[in-house]
Amino acid sequence: LDLMTFCDQYVDKEKPWQLIKNNKVDKFQEVIYNLIESIRHISWLTQPFMPEISQQIFEALGISQENKKSLEQTKVWGKIKNYQVKKIKPLFPRIEK
Repeated sequence: LDLMTFCDQYVDKEKPWQLIKNNKVDKFQEVIYNLIESIRHISWLTQPFMPEISQQIFEALGISQENKKSLEQTKVWGKIKNYQVKKIKPLFPRIEK
């Protein structure tokens, strides 16, 4: 949960939509990469109790075989240099108030 909270605060702080609008492409790419890499780690953390969701996230990141790797192979930050992110359906239904 701390990693997800950190990511939420990171988005608020870095404002990637403003980076791209202001043509700060390198910084934008860095922020987006950090967020995607965080999602990969979050997916690993959720795998024991939500394996199907975790696998859908890996597939959306273009790393469908990620769950076949050992913890030693996956725990390093920045191990994957390029992601091929795919658009997917929402993983969880929206809760209406």
